[in-house]
Amino acid sequence: MASVALGYAGQAIGGAFGGPLGAAIGGMIGSAIGGMVDNQLFPQKEVGPRLTDLTLTASSYGKPLPLIFGPTNRLAGNVIWSTGLLETTTKTKSGGKGGPTVKTTTYSYRASFAVALGEASIPGSTAAPRQISRILKVWMNSKLIYDVDGELEVETALYAGFRIYTGSHTQLPDPTIESYRGVGETPAYRGTAYVVFEDLQLADFGNRLPNIEFLVEGDAAITVGEIVGEIVARCGLDLNQVSTSTLVDSVRGYVVGSQASGIGALQPLALAYDFDVAEVGGGLRCNKRGASALGVILLEQLAGHDGQAVRPDDELLWKRMRTTALPREATITFSDPGRDYQPNTQRAVRSQGSAQSNLSSEIAIVLDVDEGRRLADRMLWEAWTGVQTAVAQTDDRWISIEPGRVYLFETPAGFEPLRILRKTRGANGVIDLDIKRDRDEVYASTATGVVAPALPNPMALPGLTELILLDIPLLLEADDATTGPGFYWGVVGSGAGWRGADFLRAIDVAGPYENIAPQGIELTVGAADLLEPPTAGFDPDADWDMVNVVTVTLRRPDMTLDSAVDDVVLAGANAAYVGPADGHGGEIIQFADADLVAPGVYELSRLRRGQRGTDFAWGDHGSDEIFVLLEEGVLQRANFGAGDLNLERAYKAVSLLTFPDDTDPIIWENTGVGLRPYPPADLLADGVSGGDVELSWIRRDRGAYGAPELVEEYQLEIRNVAGTATVRTVVLPSPEFTYTTAMQTADFGAPVVSLRWRVAQVGSVFGVGAFAESSGPV
Repeated sequence: MASVALGYAGQAIGGAFGGPLGAAIGGMIGSAIGGMVDNQLFPQKEVGPRLTDLTLTASSYGKPLPLIFGPTNRLAGNVIWSTGLLETTTKTKSGGKGGPTVKTTTYSYRASFAVALGEASIPGSTAAPRQISRILKVWMNSKLIYDVDGELEVETALYAGFRIYTGSHTQLPDPTIESYRGVGETPAYRGTAYVVFEDLQLADFGNRLPNIEFLVEGDAAITVGEIVGEIVARCGLDLNQVSTSTLVDSVRGYVVGSQASGIGALQPLALAYDFDVAEVGGGLRCNKRGASALGVILLEQLAGHDGQAVRPDDELLWKRMRTTALPREATITFSDPGRDYQPNTQRAVRSQGSAQSNLSSEIAIVLDVDEGRRLADRMLWEAWTGVQTAVAQTDDRWISIEPGRVYLFETPAGFEPLRILRKTRGANGVIDLDIKRDRDEVYASTATGVVAPALPNPMALPGLTELILLDIPLLLEADDATTGPGFYWGVVGSGAGWRGADFLRAIDVAGPYENIAPQGIELTVGAADLLEPPTAGFDPDADWDMVNVVTVTLRRPDMTLDSAVDDVVLAGANAAYVGPADGHGGEIIQFADADLVAPGVYELSRLRRGQRGTDFAWGDHGSDEIFVLLEEGVLQRANFGAGDLNLERAYKAVSLLTFPDDTDPIIWENTGVGLRPYPPADLLADGVSGGDVELSWIRRDRGAYGAPELVEEYQLEIRNVAGTATVRTVVLPSPEFTYTTAMQTADFGAPVVSLRWRVAQVGSVFGVGAFAESSGPV
């Protein structure tokens, strides 16, 4: 997108103040601003800033820049530059090395763009709006994605970063925009506060730019009077002609977010902060409501008339509005800091009046709930206090009377405070006054507002992904043919925002990393306490361990384990790895009973032990092992060929919408346990005549989970009594061996009466497999 020609809300301000002062102010004197309630009853065509101007991010040529006043405001802004959608193509492959290779191409989208927030200071202006100092919060599609004072202070996974430009007149072009548009071709947008997002990932937003809102902090506090001065200065008036000395209230926040006349920009301020504007002595005077009466006007000073005319009979001619024409309810909508500066509405209600005359105003001003409720009270009660209005005439003795001010008028009922709504002097010297009743108590409400706090709505960020690598036996029949000397892997997300992860691999920790495969399903993982070995003589192929119980504490309480009947377990259900966290050397078990004993904590019993030839690990369990539920489709398998066995490689699981550099690699080697022959079974040592010992065993193959080795071969080792050293090694083609008396004497100095020995099958790819060991008398 080309750079947008920026318009200014300030350029439009002045539509009501341009030209000579009298003509500029026109009929708004006294009532068009200060009489906001009257305008609700008798609408004029002046439109002021509204909250809806601040909630939608647009991308419009010529859209006015908001004027930002006060320390804290929430607004959306206008997109002034964008790369458009940038597509990233990711190709992954799985399988291969003897099996089919599956190639997958996925697409993701991102964009870099700049959002103009508002006009900052005008050089040389003493009443200019302040520059923004920082961004406090950012919402995308109403989800909180950045909080400078909270847990989201760091750069999120959604974008590479964002930069804030406060609107100074010395700021330099943004480097990201410059990289696309070129050096010397990129505007610096000086005097404009804006934000640049770099590489915002769009997957969570329907692959389009989201609606973005910002909570911005200004440089310092500002008063109502200073804001009024800025507005009238933008209308071309000399500030020496404007009196704002009574407007000392601090403003928490106010934004002129759309084109508005001077009157339109002042109306919300006048309503919220109780003041009127009048032309006095060729200048503008802002009068705060609730001030003391400026003078006393006697009956004899009224009934002014042309010298040739008859004196009117009534000094004050009263008019009374019907009760049914008065409002029953008044509502005010404003920006509420208690709701993260979202709109809040407070209302005041009375039993009488007409719903058709109800008052409603929406102002882009920051108020708390009590201020909002009291303002609603004032709107409603001022309308009812002004149920009676009057007209009167006087002469030039009261030429100095000021619209918008209260005077004590003598009436037949005594002296009453009445406010001047309008003053008009004719050529005949008669001054016509429009008057209404005024009461100090209208401005003294102590009502409390109804609190409506904003519910926390942070965007759940992906967080890091835990990578689980398992060097374990084959679990599925298809794995042997398609993935050969591979290994199993899976991932665990860190929270509710997890959306999946990419599995990356590199030959060296420094990279480059290859994207192997995506995974969007989490493993069920936990910590396992000490798992004791089964009783002596336990047969892993036939027996159930009815004695031991293992306690598992899952990573998160939302993870669960379920019990299963025996037949389902025997068919392969509820298999799990219990062993070291590095995925090497653990035992594969199955469980029938899973009893929940605390949130996320289960006791597993009625166990199948040493499955897939892992009975060698029975005696090696510790108290700091991991538990991984082995589920088809959740656990994945990767294969990089026999040439990759026993070599250290670097692996990462990178959460989607995060950066690979933010994830530390795991240095790990695959030893090819998937191709490791199972330890033999039924080891037997029989002494025979002459002192020889016949050793025999039964071959165990991997059955449906892997074919037997093409060549039958075994490695037998005779061990010392303590089992700490091997005294004889023999390689055999069949499952039997005669340990002669001569061999015994050579190994131990005499024939043995007790023997410790072990045997393993030798695999054609893996080599020496897991040993089965036996010891005892012969």
